[in-house]
Amino acid sequence: MNSAIKFVSFIIFLTIIFNSNLFGQKSVTLVGEIVELKTYMVDKIKPNSPAGIEVTKEGLMVGGTFALVEKKTNKVVILIPSAVNKNLYGVLEPYLGTQVFIKGQQYSSGGIRVLTVDDVGKSLK
Repeated sequence: MNSAIKFVSFIIFLTIIFNSNLFGQKSVTLVGEIVELKTYMVDKIKPNSPAGIEVTKEGLMVGGTFALVEKKTNKVVILIPSAVNKNLYGVLEPYLGTQVFIKGQQYSSGGIRVLTVDDVGKSLK
């Protein structure tokens, strides 16, 4: 009986290890456009015009959330600070309205994807 419990525990442990990307993080580089979550989702405004950039900045100044609209899938990824870039506004504000790449650690759970911003720059793709 005791060996059967150990065997089942070992199998569960291996399953968790081999499927750890479902529970944990992975390093990724995503390409897309930086938006403010509420402005983009509710108001349908992207920062691709001077007026759109101003509305986006206003949303961010009142506590809005940075997000990335991924170019390949058109899905929204929430952006969060990393140990390298703690001030997201200062790092991401110059890139509003442009296509960028963002490197970081991606976490996903329940269909929600979150990405730490370790590095950001203009995308050449």
